[in-house]
This record gives sequence, C-alpha cells and structure tokens, in this order.
Amino acid sequence: MTHVDFQSNPLETRRPVFRLGAIVLLGFSLRVWALGQGRNGDPFAATNLYYSAGVRSMLDSWHNFFFNAFDPAGFVSLDKPPVAFWIQVVSARLFGFSAISVLIPQVLEGVAAILLLNHLVHRRFGVTAGLFAALFLAATPISVAVDRSNDADGCLALTLLLAAWPLILAVERGSMRLLLLAMAILGVAFNVKMLAAFVVVPAFGLTYLLAAPVSWLRRVGHLAAGGIVLFAVSFSWCAAYDLTPPDRRPFVDSSTDNSMFELVFGHNGVQRFVRRGALQAGAGALDQLSPQPNAPQPPASGSNASNDDTAPRSRGLRGAARTPVGPLRLVAPLLACQVAWFLPFAIAGVAITAGGMRRGRAAIVQDKRLVSVLLWAASALVTGIVYSYAGGIFQLYYLDTLAAPLAALAGIGLAGLLSPSSSSRRRWALPVALLAAIIWDVYIGGGYIDWGLGIADGDAVRQTALDAWSYGLGAAAFVAVAGLALAWFTGKDYRSTSAKAGFAVAIAVLVAAPACWGLGSVLGTTSAAFPSAGLPVAGGLGDTGGAFRGQAPEPRGTEKLVAFLEAHRDDARFLAATLDSRQAAPIIVATGSPVMSIGGFSGADPILSPERLAALRAAGQLRYVMIEGDVPQGDGGQARGYGREAGERQKEIVAWVRANGKPVDPAEWRLDRPDEPESAPVPRRGRRQALAELYDLGL
Repeated sequence: MTHVDFQSNPLETRRPVFRLGAIVLLGFSLRVWALGQGRNGDPFAATNLYYSAGVRSMLDSWHNFFFNAFDPAGFVSLDKPPVAFWIQVVSARLFGFSAISVLIPQVLEGVAAILLLNHLVHRRFGVTAGLFAALFLAATPISVAVDRSNDADGCLALTLLLAAWPLILAVERGSMRLLLLAMAILGVAFNVKMLAAFVVVPAFGLTYLLAAPVSWLRRVGHLAAGGIVLFAVSFSWCAAYDLTPPDRRPFVDSSTDNSMFELVFGHNGVQRFVRRGALQAGAGALDQLSPQPNAPQPPASGSNASNDDTAPRSRGLRGAARTPVGPLRLVAPLLACQVAWFLPFAIAGVAITAGGMRRGRAAIVQDKRLVSVLLWAASALVTGIVYSYAGGIFQLYYLDTLAAPLAALAGIGLAGLLSPSSSSRRRWALPVALLAAIIWDVYIGGGYIDWGLGIADGDAVRQTALDAWSYGLGAAAFVAVAGLALAWFTGKDYRSTSAKAGFAVAIAVLVAAPACWGLGSVLGTTSAAFPSAGLPVAGGLGDTGGAFRGQAPEPRGTEKLVAFLEAHRDDARFLAATLDSRQAAPIIVATGSPVMSIGGFSGADPILSPERLAALRAAGQLRYVMIEGDVPQGDGGQARGYGREAGERQKEIVAWVRANGKPVDPAEWRLDRPDEPESAPVPRRGRRQALAELYDLGL
C-alpha cells in the first residue's frame, strides 16, 4: 500500500463528534423534511400504498404478522419477505397507524447507516475519512429517496452494512465466530429482500478467503460453516411458510404454485436479473404475461421504442429501462445521478491502496486497512456488474445498495488525497481528482437535464425550470473551479488557510450537487412507489420523476367508494373484491377492512376460480366486486392500467362477475376528479385510463 498517513491529515479534528453531528443532521434533515406530505393533503399518497396496506393488515393479528399478509383477511401475502415490514408494524403499533409511523423507520435506518459507515471507515482510516464517507452517504440522492419511502431497500442497505461490520472483524482476526455472525446477519438481509441480499456474498467470501490470517484449509472450512449458517437463516421463514398448509396461510403473491420458494427464485429472482428476451426464448409461457408491476412499461402503440433501449427518450419506458444493459450502464447520467456522484474519489481510494494489494495476500493480512478497502471495492464491483447486466425487472432504487461501498471508498480516497504525508510528486493528485469530480458532476447533471428537456418537450414550465437548473449547474462548476484554483496557487502543501478555504469551496459544491438531486424526493416530485432521485421540477420528468400513473389511487379518491361499500356491506366478510392489489390497497389503508385482491399485486396470480367465487357469494362472504371496464367511447386511445391488464388475465372471473352481478350506478360510488375529466387524455401517454366498474353480487 502506498504510504498514506491518514491520521496526520490537515483536516483531522479534535472535535469529530461535532462535525459528525452536523453531517447526521444534514442526512436526517434531507430524509425527514416534509416527510409524509402527499398530494392533495393526503399523507398516504407519499407512501407505497401496497406496502402500507400490508402494514395495516399485519397489525390485526399475529397470524397476519408472521405470514406477511397484504389484506386483513390473510387472503394473499405481500410479494417481499417480512423483516422490513415487521419493523414498520412495530412502529405503527407504538405510535398508531399513520403515514409517518410507516415512513419513520426508514429514516432512522438511513441515519443509522450514516453513523455505522462513519465508524467502519474511521476505525482504520482516521476521522477525516470517516466524516467524508458519512457525508457522501448522507448526500447520495438515491439513499435520500429510498430512506423517505416505505420500500424495503433502506432496511436492506443497513442490514448489509451490519453484516459487513463483523465480517471485517472476522477477516482481521481469522475468527469463525464473527464470520458466522456476519453470515447470520446476511441471512436476515435475505429476509428483507430475498436474493438481492446475496449479491454481496461473493465479495464477502472473497475477502475472507484472501485476507483472513489463518491457513488455507481453515479458511475454506470457516466459509463452508458460514454458508450453512447463511442458508439456514435465509430460508427458515420461507420453509416455515411453505410447510404450513395452504388453507391456513395467505396465497404467495406473484407466484403460480403458491410457493414462497417460487417467489424467491422466480419473481424476485430470475425475473429481476434475466432479460425478458431470454425468458421468452427459454419459457414461452412467461411471454404471455403482461409486464409485472415493477417492470418497465411497453411503449405506446405506434412507437418505435422497445424494451431493448433503442429509444432512450421513449416515454413508454421507465428510467432504468432507458439505459442499455452493458458495462457502461451505471455511468449513464440517468443511473449515475442516483448514486455515482463521488465515483472519482472512490476510484482514487482504490488507486491509493492498489500498490499494497498488488503485493499479494501477505501484504493484505499485514495491513488491516487493505481488508476494508478490499471488501468495499469487491462489494461495489460485484453489485455494479450485476446491476449493469440485470435486464429483467430492474428499478432505480436498487442502486441504494451501491451507495455505502462507494461512499466508503470515496471517503478513503479524498482523505488520502488530502494527506500531507503523500509524496511531493503527488501534489497534483488532489487538484486533478477534484477537477475530474467537477467534470464528472457536470456530465451527470448535464446529461440528466438534457434528457429531461426531451421528456418535457412542449411543456414551457418544466423547460424553463430545467434551463434554470442548467444555469445553476454551470455556475456551481465555475465556483468549484475557482475554489480549486485558489487552493492550487496559494498553498504549496495545502496547509494554508486560503488553500483549505479553496478546497472547502470545491468540495462543498461537489456535495451540494447530488443534494439538489435528492430534493426531488424531498419536495414530492418523484414517485412514492418507485423512489428515485430527480431535480425538483413541477410535475416531474416522465416516469423517472413524476408519479406513476399505474399506481394505486390515493385514499382521498376512495372516500365515496368506501362510504358506499360500508353502507351496503351487510354481513359480508369482505368489504369488496378487486382484480389486483392496486385497487385494493387504498381501500384497506382507508378502512382496515378485508378487501380481496383476486389476482394478487399484478392481477396475474391464479388464486381464485369462478367456482370458488360463486361459493363465496353463496356463503354471503362477498357482495361487491370491482373491475376495470372498457375505454370510454370515442377516446381513440389505448387502455392502460394494471386493473385493465388484470381484467385480461382474469377473463373467466370478469365474465362470471358480469354474468352474475348487477352493475352499480357510478354516481353512487365513483368520485370523478375535477382535474381529470373522463374525456381528458392521459398526459404524455396517448392512452386512456380504463374506468372502474362496480358489480353487486348480492342478488
């Protein structure tokens, strides 16, 4: 390892707690500011209603809690494992069910990740490196966006950091006990988001195999024991779920054979990472399904855009799908603006320690700092490769698991560049790295703004806002370069006050830029269901920024429907039934009453047959069924919405409902919003939202 005395850094401080407190306050403020302020004054509009409904349902009973039920009746489960939602349920139990009680656990998880990363970097690389790592994680846009949502990714990122803690200690000491602890925590991470947690397993295993100070045979034995613990903890809940008789637990959402293991390796496994073309070639049945709820949406009728990313500005594709699968995917501005703002510093962190790694295993074992760098670099590399080639259901918020490794490497790199113990030949390294970071930030921000101008074509308000942001980006770059020039020309060893001030200005601008991208989620211009970073531009930018039109309606829009259902429910067990969870979620959130999601989240699950539906009707358990009907006459557009797709997948159910039920007059239950008249086209889509229909089976 090139000799760098991190401890004698000119920015080392005797009061690190104060500076760390300021960083934590910044991270907390970005994550909690305006938390839960949804559209039209409805706080739950700031959450993913699907998961919020699950939390409310799990509050009802230990049975629903253990089996991760989506609805209060335990008819179908959520499509994720339970740990992250168990934490939200505990919060809701303590403070009452509300948008804030559902969201605040993720905020606290984000703050905990900042503190933990500071500790892991500080212990080997000094105060400055730890503070920079914490600062970079606090300002990383995707971390801000994810920590403000009720998705499971924030919990996953923290759990992976918790697993890295004993893993680093295990490698430094050659301790099998600590390795087993790390693998057990990684097993808990599996129960946060299934196979997404296993992406770092190769990095963990490689680090222990290369750097643990024990014999080769013992290292292999330790890893074998760790593998047993990992799989035992990981699959214990899934095994308990599948071993429970199907009639005593919810149906497994997003599965075809009611198996949690199928969910692990299917919807949350192969479909996440294997390109749809490959799936179509290997399993033609999958091609018959409409895109999954979290998948990129197909282009509008008549468009030349495709899911192969041939039209990067296609308005029918979500942000992640606009970036080609391949080695340069993560450096495309649409993805880089989420997590990669500090990449030049991360590369510097690896470069500073590369010399020691080239000297082989003996040098890594001797220098404990190399263990941490090896783990962070391997984690970032493996995760980056997987995400670069993930061609299935890939979303921008997955990138949150890259934030901590990149922030750690960036903190180490910048602290190393600031170290006065570096060779005089490297005096140019810090200014060059800062200049590279400024150019990189301009590339990311300019690319995003350029893409946004294309999406906002014809929208003068958003174009004006984006033009203003482009001017601001240029001004920030000028200020950063000016500060860099001041430091270069006034300080030979960078210890002078003017040099420190110049570098502080440049670094402050480099941190402020990603913080601005995080403001998109703070100010509510990004999607609650698909959290991502974006500039705070009114109305958002396509599906990367704006609210997703296929998302469940806000609870406020269900008030009239809920009043009607509760007034006419009689003694039915279910308040109503819907074809998919998109329609059911806001009703559950608003009432806490059982609502049946006939086809699960996407409407594609084979849960209910017409015969069983008829039996439920005969037993008086169900009276009302909601489906999505035809496009209004004369519209000329193509229907859209998961409810419409669910109707196509549940054709037999829909046919039975229409044959045996009586349509309810929409005037009795449907609230037509004045800002969305039935004759208005869907903006930027060219398609019409199919109108819901309610049928009364109680004849």
